[in-house]
Amino acid sequence: MIEVSHLKFSYPSTTSLVLDDINLQIRNDEAVSIMGANGSGKTTFSRCLNGLLLPTGGNVFVDGLNTRDKGKNLKIRSLVGMVFQNPDNQIVSTTVEREIAFGLENLGIPTLQMRQQVEKILRQFDLEKYRRRSPHYLSGGEKQLLALAAIFAMAPKYIIFDEPTSLLDPYLREKILHTIFDLQLEEGITPILITQFPEETLRTQRLIILASGKVVLDGKPAEVFENVELLDQIGISVPPLFRLKSPLMKMGLWEVP
Repeated sequence: MIEVSHLKFSYPSTTSLVLDDINLQIRNDEAVSIMGANGSGKTTFSRCLNGLLLPTGGNVFVDGLNTRDKGKNLKIRSLVGMVFQNPDNQIVSTTVEREIAFGLENLGIPTLQMRQQVEKILRQFDLEKYRRRSPHYLSGGEKQLLALAAIFAMAPKYIIFDEPTSLLDPYLREKILHTIFDLQLEEGITPILITQFPEETLRTQRLIILASGKVVLDGKPAEVFENVELLDQIGISVPPLFRLKSPLMKMGLWEVP
């Protein structure tokens, strides 16, 4: 479980809080999505979850390990992987198979075990045909798939996805999302999905809405999207079905099952 307790964060260049007293827990058995307008603090929040950023106040615990404990950094980052919005900012190796091996080498995995894991991941993510190709010659969707494969190879319990589909066309968006939630079902990975696409959140069990560094809504996506007026005020897109549902309920024309 990830436990966030009175989390506050501000960057050294400013005294204003980017995150302001956030308290929540993320269980191992749930897929979570996070939405917020630009400047809401969602990316900063995600980087506090795996120790890339340390709290200004409060604490973040990953399976009981405090991110403030520098001696636990490697363990925490092996538990909480992160896939960034632009895979070009994450990919560092000259071939696809070297990219998958890179994180395993940093974890000190023995050579034979590492080779076996690389072969398994290449097959699992359908990347075998690209194994000796430079990642920079892959399509945007293939690069994002490789970034996901490289993180998954390190066997994290949680993976944070920071708007992983924002640069992709609808077909590739669906392919990446399908892969993410397959990993949850088949491998027990806990996905934490940061997105600007409200329809993507409907695949998760829980939706957290951030505004001005605070949690303003937290619950099942279908319940969160019923707060149409509040979401409009803070600049969050609402799926058309829920925008229609709200006035119909007020008129008594929407039957609640």
